[in-house]
Amino acid sequence: MVIAASLLLAAILRLGDQALETPISAMLILGVGGQDIAAETRIVTTLIGAAVGIAINVLVPPRVPTRDAIADVREVSLRQAECLTAASASMVKSPISRAEVGVWLDDVARVNAVAAKASATVGAMKDVRKFNPRAIGTSDLEPTLRDGLAALERSSLAVRALFVVMLKEAPEQQTPDDGYGEEVRAAFALLLSNVADCVNAFGALVEAEATDLEAEVERNLSDSLDVAREARALLTELLLVDARAETSLWLLRGSILLAVEQVLDPLNLEDRARIRREREHEARRTWRTTRAGLMSAAVPTSSK
Repeated sequence: MVIAASLLLAAILRLGDQALETPISAMLILGVGGQDIAAETRIVTTLIGAAVGIAINVLVPPRVPTRDAIADVREVSLRQAECLTAASASMVKSPISRAEVGVWLDDVARVNAVAAKASATVGAMKDVRKFNPRAIGTSDLEPTLRDGLAALERSSLAVRALFVVMLKEAPEQQTPDDGYGEEVRAAFALLLSNVADCVNAFGALVEAEATDLEAEVERNLSDSLDVAREARALLTELLLVDARAETSLWLLRGSILLAVEQVLDPLNLEDRARIRREREHEARRTWRTTRAGLMSAAVPTSSK
């Protein structure tokens, strides 16, 4: 009965991951073998400790790490853009080899570590906001940052898939002709550079959304996506010409183009705008429901 009541209390208080602590604490308090005085002492000391903990949290509330979370999410986009920019610069200089592509994959793995840190910071921000006086009157940015980080993580996975495809097809050593050709390789390097601009602009958009300055950054992201699509269209034309000479290269480059498209898909501006509109609509609906409840509760008092 004690365990059942404790779990029910944990559900009512929405303790989440700490729910199992309530039955453990209850059994520790009551598991004293019928010693009433000892049991009463344990109960009193537990209540005193809980009261002190709550009082300290109210009087000296912890800082909500909003700025840290925004900075970490922005860092993910910057590091991912750096990976693509480095790959672009390498392709411009000389034909690629598997060793170079392996270095790019290592860079992407380091981006994943930065993304994990950002995810932990965003989660900490959500936890600290609970019952925190410092959070009163401030916007809950956790959904915005969480959605933006999820999009960047999906894009990073697509970047890794792109480099994996290139690793399988790249030659072991640098050769005068790596199967891409000078003209095609230059166009693909330009495409990677434009995709890097898109990733960077998307990170700036998420940062701006968290600070209510998204209008200008949204325009920049739209322009970057247009540039990337134009570069991809140019590359497609080059590949179609190449395909007439050697079909195997077309199959390779077709898979690469698909991987590039998957890098851009999570950064879709229209999807981002739709999610924001849905969130704003939900917030307005919640406010209307709350206001209607307050007004209905006030009617009996005024009639009296």
